[in-house]
Amino acid sequence: MGGMTKGLAAALLLVFAAAASAAKEEKLAEARKLLDESRPFLRASADMDADDTDRKNAAKDAYQKLKAARAAYQEWQSANGEVDDAVGVEIGREIFWLKRLSGMDLGSAKTTKPSAPPEPKPDQPKPEPKPQPPQPEPPKPDAPKPAPPEPPPPPTPAEVARKDFAELLAFEVSNKTDPGAVKEAFEKFLADHPDPSLPEYALAARRLGQIQEELNAAFVRTADRDPDSVEGADSNATPAVMQKLKNELASRDPTARRRAAELLGATRSGAAAYVLADGLNDPDPELAKICSDGLVAIGGTRTSEILVKKYRDASAADQALALGVLQRIAKKDSVSARTAGIAMGRFVLSQSSDVAGKALDALVAMGADGGPGLVEALQTRMPMKRAEVIDAIGASGYHRGARSLTQFFVKSDIKDVVLCRGRAESAVTKLGTRCVPHLIPGLQNARTKLYTGKVLRDLTGQMFGSDDVKAWKEWYGRNAPTDEPAKK
Repeated sequence: MGGMTKGLAAALLLVFAAAASAAKEEKLAEARKLLDESRPFLRASADMDADDTDRKNAAKDAYQKLKAARAAYQEWQSANGEVDDAVGVEIGREIFWLKRLSGMDLGSAKTTKPSAPPEPKPDQPKPEPKPQPPQPEPPKPDAPKPAPPEPPPPPTPAEVARKDFAELLAFEVSNKTDPGAVKEAFEKFLADHPDPSLPEYALAARRLGQIQEELNAAFVRTADRDPDSVEGADSNATPAVMQKLKNELASRDPTARRRAAELLGATRSGAAAYVLADGLNDPDPELAKICSDGLVAIGGTRTSEILVKKYRDASAADQALALGVLQRIAKKDSVSARTAGIAMGRFVLSQSSDVAGKALDALVAMGADGGPGLVEALQTRMPMKRAEVIDAIGASGYHRGARSLTQFFVKSDIKDVVLCRGRAESAVTKLGTRCVPHLIPGLQNARTKLYTGKVLRDLTGQMFGSDDVKAWKEWYGRNAPTDEPAKK
């Protein structure tokens, strides 16, 4: 009988333990679910084409989801002895970007810290005093006083860096679910220990680059937008770090210069692009290659813009160097292609026919991702080149480009206007009905609304007037194509 009772008790314990374990895992599953639910709202808050009110409302919804996700994760973490799960880091990355997109304060992730020893209770007996070692006899009055011991030498900068780096690594382990705080801590370390020759400096710079890449990848997956276009990604320590490495790059020591260029690229900071771009045409071919590779690794809006600013009106050879970097960036992923493509579109406007031709060919080969760059290239003053760009937009499948094509829907008998208007109408026909919402702004412009209305009627077979914007919007809402993938 006793054996049966013990067996029943053991079985009940197993049941209760399994139930408790399941309850704990429910919190982790809840955190994952809330994280997934937050992503469409975060993406909507990053949509620069959306209405400001819609973006703000989306940010608020994302905030509520992420706040609840982090609370559920921390509850799971507390119930499991402060162990970690990858979902905690993912939540931290989403929060990092939401803060910068919306300025919302979501607080900090919980950090596990050792607890202080408990205070003794008042009614506990005081411990017996420990026996003191025998004290040396005081010196006799006529004896000379012993010389005070020499203070220990202060730690060297290398020793301080080793100690601080060890503490930095410990901080990262304790705060892995708050990647924003970890990123700032690594940037602060580089600013506080401004000697690039220290091994810890190189290690910190490379780890900072990894953290930045992980944050950027998370943002691209969720928002489908260039992370470097979001303001506030740099910390207060970033300018000091960049200035120190810029000074190293300007030195006369080839080894120090190459090391500085490599570390600038390793940080993956858009701020480093300003410095690396100066070395792209350096007489030292090894340094120039390091700078080129660093710019490609960093990518992003700032890199693209600085290459245009520094090299768009430079010699044909230097323009070709900058264009080559942009083409390499464009091959990284779709977001990089669209960002770099806009800069490549500026090189289509180059006075060098060779550079302009290569830039246009590269954009055409990129398909829909080259569309934003082709729209940029419409600024050319040469009618035949403009007509060529219009044709390329039609062939690209970049439906948003239709909005820029409406500028050519004006009534005129001037030869160049007729040429571009006809090409633009053909391009819209190739793009298909998915470009209807992007043509509607042409109805709201007095110069273009009549011909835009004609183009819409020819494209859709509908007979709404050029003044009936509401009817066109409602028609598209009912008839938006669903049988083909949407192009960017």
